[in-house]
Amino acid sequence: MNDRSTLDTLSTRLPFASMLARVPQALVVCGDSGLSESWYLDCSAATQNFLLAAQAMGLAAVWTGVYPNADRIVTVQEELALPPTIMPLAVVPFGYANGTEQPKDKFDASRIHHNKW
Repeated sequence: MNDRSTLDTLSTRLPFASMLARVPQALVVCGDSGLSESWYLDCSAATQNFLLAAQAMGLAAVWTGVYPNADRIVTVQEELALPPTIMPLAVVPFGYANGTEQPKDKFDASRIHHNKW
């Protein structure tokens, strides 16, 4: 998606997606809930693969969640005129970084368990 108006609208209507106002494009990852009950699993893997590919290409990208939040789903479906069974999982803004911001370090060794909890 690269329509400036749509990017700007979604930047204000989706929480945690304000960066859409500053990027040239975004990927909207969707699945067809009419074809699979587990569409969100396949879409999650596809989103992660896209993020890894973007990183490898020197691009900045971030996963902004849509599913399972009903209000976010409706927002994206309306803005992109998606058919009813097409469910948006995530909106991924991407482009070249214009700063030096680093990812948050969320590693916590106490959350690693070996063999038993």
